[in-house]
Amino acid sequence: MLFSKKFSLPLGFSFMGVNAGLKKEDLDFGVIYSTEKANAAAVFTENVLCGAPLVIGKKHLKKGFLNAIAVNSKNANVHTGEQGLRDALLTCELVAEKLNLPNAELVLPSSTGVIGEILPMDKIKRGIECLDRELGTSRKNFTNFCRAILTTDTTIKWAIVEVGKAKLVGIAKGAGMVSPSLATMLVFLLTDAKIAPHELKAMLKKSVSHSFNSLTIDGDMSTSDTVAIMANGLAGEVDLAEFYRALHSLNLHLGQKMLRDGEGITKVIELRIKNCSNSKDAEAIAKSILNSFLVKTAIFGESPNWGRIIMAIGKTKIKKIKPHLIKIFLLSRGKKILLSDVNLPQNASNYQSVLKTLKKKEVTLEIDLNLGDYEKTFWGTDVSDQSVKLNAEYIS
Repeated sequence: MLFSKKFSLPLGFSFMGVNAGLKKEDLDFGVIYSTEKANAAAVFTENVLCGAPLVIGKKHLKKGFLNAIAVNSKNANVHTGEQGLRDALLTCELVAEKLNLPNAELVLPSSTGVIGEILPMDKIKRGIECLDRELGTSRKNFTNFCRAILTTDTTIKWAIVEVGKAKLVGIAKGAGMVSPSLATMLVFLLTDAKIAPHELKAMLKKSVSHSFNSLTIDGDMSTSDTVAIMANGLAGEVDLAEFYRALHSLNLHLGQKMLRDGEGITKVIELRIKNCSNSKDAEAIAKSILNSFLVKTAIFGESPNWGRIIMAIGKTKIKKIKPHLIKIFLLSRGKKILLSDVNLPQNASNYQSVLKTLKKKEVTLEIDLNLGDYEKTFWGTDVSDQSVKLNAEYIS
């Protein structure tokens, strides 16, 4: 899928990003606004201790419509009790009032940052007051919104793709607390295509399953994850199959951007699970490998210690796995380098090729289980001394 090189946003969407005072200097509050009531859908984290904005957001999306999304960084509004719920709802009410919307249910609240702190509503109100003068459709307005939602990210993440006469733009943040069942990420997908709410929801769930839910940085599931999509219909109808391909390509692209911006990471790992018996086992094996501290450090150290991968596969306790069936490959320029096969002695002549391949910033592993015909690709990262330092010192 080719992403648009020119900056051309979907019709009817405007953006704002300002410093409301949650951060000392960086932008920290943003709003997306659609002039037309948009069909909408979202998926959220599976963490049972999710944030107040998600509780409110799920209620607001029951009817399948949105006009606006209001986002703050620095403070996640998580584990804040009834006060947190009131603050998330008040944010929606104030934004709706400022934008002359008929009710607060047309606003989706979203927050990211530190857990356990009450949202400073005086600062949120200050940000909302800026809507009159800061909301716009320019590249600066758009970029300011992208900046306002960041936490430990080092760069903004977005891309645009065209589908017939319509456009689809994706905006994302995420660099840590990233694991399947969503990551510490916010993703906002906006299109001027005309698509029904139930079709949006079905396509979003399917794509997220094979994109964001197939990547991990540190194995920790956030309390604030949201992937939301709005379709205001201003560009008319599109071919749904073509739109899904564009949506999925965009989600994969944004997911890769998050991995490459992972906190302190030096390498991205692509893990292909081949010939597995079912999706549940494939995910369990992939998560065990990609979240293994020992596997991550081996990749960081460029060590061909494939025994750690064997360990990670075995600790899933999937009894149908048979050691004599497993083959582990390292892929380099389309060629497979055999790392592990219990039936064959290791080929010492592979050693230099393995070391050379492990020095690359992107490492591709293939695990052939020889148990069935299910296959799926997952993504993860290494872990470095800088990763530990960043997370040890983290207060957004």
